[in-house]
Amino acid sequence: MLRNTLIEPGIKAAAWKRDGLLLVLDYPRLPLHNNLSERDIREYVKKRKISGSTRSDDGQKRRDTFASLEKTCLKLRVNFWDYLIDRHSKTFAIPQLSHLLHQAAAPA
Repeated sequence: MLRNTLIEPGIKAAAWKRDGLLLVLDYPRLPLHNNLSERDIREYVKKRKISGSTRSDDGQKRRDTFASLEKTCLKLRVNFWDYLIDRHSKTFAIPQLSHLLHQAAAPA
C-alpha cells in the first residue's frame, strides 16, 4: 500500500526502532526529545572548534572525560573544581557522582 512512496523509509526506520521509541511508555520520566543531550555537547563542540581539537587520541579521551565530569557536576549542582580537588586530595568529603545521580533519580 505504501510502497514506492516518500514515507516508506521513515516507516521502516520507525519499525526498526520501535522498542526504543516506546520506552517512554515504560519510563515516563524519559524525555520525548534529545534537545538536552544536544545542548550538553554544544559548549564542548564550540571549544573543540576554537582550539582545533587535540593532538592525540589520549588527549581527546582526557578532554572528553573532563567535559563529561564538568557537565555531570553542573547538573548535580556540585562545584566542579571542588570535586576535582576533593578527589585529588583524597578527602572524599563530596559523595561519588554515581551516588548523587542515584539520589537525584530516585522517586521523591
